[in-house]
Amino acid sequence: LFIDAVHLARTVQSIVPDDPALKRLWPKMTMPVTINSAPPGANVFFATYNGPDSQWEFAGKTPLKDAPVPRGTFYRWRLEKNGYISAYRVGPAPRPTFFDRPTPLAAVLDRERTVPPHTVHIPADVFRLNIPGLDELEPVKLSDFLIDEFEVTNEEYKRFLAAGGYQKPEYWKQPFVSDGRPVPFGTAMKQFVDSTGSAGPATWEVGDFPKGQAKYPVGGISWYEAAAYAEFVGKRLPTIFHWAAAANVWTGAVVVPESNFADRGPWPVGSHRDMNAYGTYEMAGNLKEWCSNGAEPGKRYILGGAWNEPNYMFIEQDAQNAWSRSPTFGFRCVKLLGPNSVPPEAERSIWIPLRDFSKDKPVSDAVFNAYRSLYSYDRTPLNGTIESTESTDSWTFQKISFDANYGNERVIAYLYLPKNARAPYQTVVYFPGAGAINTDISIGSTLGPYLEFIPKSGRALMLPIYKGTYERRDALKTWVPEKTALYRDHAIEWAKDLGRSIDYLDSRPDIDHERIAFLGFSWGGQVGPLIAAVEPRLKTCIFQSGGLALERALPEADAFNFAPRMKQPVLMLNGRYDHLFPVKNSQIPMLHAIGTPKAEKKYIVYESGHVPPRIESIKESLAWLDQRLGVVRR
Repeated sequence: LFIDAVHLARTVQSIVPDDPALKRLWPKMTMPVTINSAPPGANVFFATYNGPDSQWEFAGKTPLKDAPVPRGTFYRWRLEKNGYISAYRVGPAPRPTFFDRPTPLAAVLDRERTVPPHTVHIPADVFRLNIPGLDELEPVKLSDFLIDEFEVTNEEYKRFLAAGGYQKPEYWKQPFVSDGRPVPFGTAMKQFVDSTGSAGPATWEVGDFPKGQAKYPVGGISWYEAAAYAEFVGKRLPTIFHWAAAANVWTGAVVVPESNFADRGPWPVGSHRDMNAYGTYEMAGNLKEWCSNGAEPGKRYILGGAWNEPNYMFIEQDAQNAWSRSPTFGFRCVKLLGPNSVPPEAERSIWIPLRDFSKDKPVSDAVFNAYRSLYSYDRTPLNGTIESTESTDSWTFQKISFDANYGNERVIAYLYLPKNARAPYQTVVYFPGAGAINTDISIGSTLGPYLEFIPKSGRALMLPIYKGTYERRDALKTWVPEKTALYRDHAIEWAKDLGRSIDYLDSRPDIDHERIAFLGFSWGGQVGPLIAAVEPRLKTCIFQSGGLALERALPEADAFNFAPRMKQPVLMLNGRYDHLFPVKNSQIPMLHAIGTPKAEKKYIVYESGHVPPRIESIKESLAWLDQRLGVVRR
């Protein structure tokens, strides 16, 4: 279909180039793409991002100006010239509403055998951090640099070990510091041992990586070890600006579905098709990657997300203790090609002060009651419709819709009814993570590993499509609270969407109207106290990977003002090393702020990052639902 569309568009234009109808429709059917290369004269080929390699289409030679390509998708671009290493690009943006004329693509072609193998050339440019929480920083001009095509592998890292890397202080240029105090070299080396006490990554045994994993990325690496290896190979760790420039999170819509998230372990490098904007791989998922910049004292940035995390971690910031050696911590290196320096604004530590809830006070009851009235709505007719029904071995899946209570809109929702229990069903209503804001996917009958346990346990699961998410995306671009009317209005609409969803459940005889729970994941756990405070029909809540947001919304949409007014029994499941919702600054303040009696609050912290271990969190969630809603009737 892709090749047919290209040929058809070109054929029609060549036959009737001056046809008025074609001239009117041509800009709507195609998007002009400009591609330059240094040196010029490179052959340019393109294919749909996830199309087969056999379907590369010739586009012309550089400089290529306003080459028409069909709208509606990202493309992979390949630039070839005899005697030079081929360059790859991903672009342009797929929506004409984003860019009517995309930014030109540019590539520098290196002569063969003039740069290290498996490195990617990023041309000099001015780069902005498109990472929530860091996107307000001023853009930085970076000189040309090379970045590793893949994450550093076990076999590559073993060369460092074999060369005596752990015994040679000359590779360890970064001062060792722990709790603000210097650490001697010998003392530091005692921390960098494998599972048997030999020098090496935490995931190794007796100084060697697991059998058959030579091509797997090396994990269990601290920031200090990553920096020492980079020194050993004549490179350095990327700054967050270098890393973000190569990753280009704008391509996440096509990169992330091909990447290693929510899987069972890491992939061998280069084994999949998750090409990033400039031709690197595995920058989204697989292993998190250390960067050079410091964050708060003792921490360094580590970006991209890991195989055991949700896919939106590709675009989220994270920072961990520089000594940490999680199996999901890896890295790649860069080599500078321009002036042998990095702009100070790119190299500096970036520590954005966090909100101190111990110094904040929730609004008074009188003020809160005024805020609460904004979330009320009239119980008008639902006009509910079951639009489709499917069946799997474990559940019946229904797509439903009903009237919202604002803007003449319809709420879409998906309902999963268990096959191993008797009606009326207990029901869990879900509020998703931040990926819902930036994803167009239509949720289908297949559930992921973090949700399928609910219908399998004999409970119904309802997934409302909240205002600004999935099929109902709009001007909302971030989950981060903002002091804007846009965010405030969406918060009110989210609460009304959930209320109308419960109204719909109340209309069905196959639902137990007295046993409805709320499950909020990440972003959903953040807004959970606001939702629960205005919706008393929720009998219990589970907040997973959530916490109080460290950014401020307008007070009438600030979850901190609502938390003391929620009274439902609540289970909080969190990771000790969660950078988005830190334990001290976010999780514990939420626990204390929630108005539920102490005996009905349960808080579990796992030795994990943003996402708790799947099996353990499922076990706790099921036990909590059994306790608070009752055992399911089989």
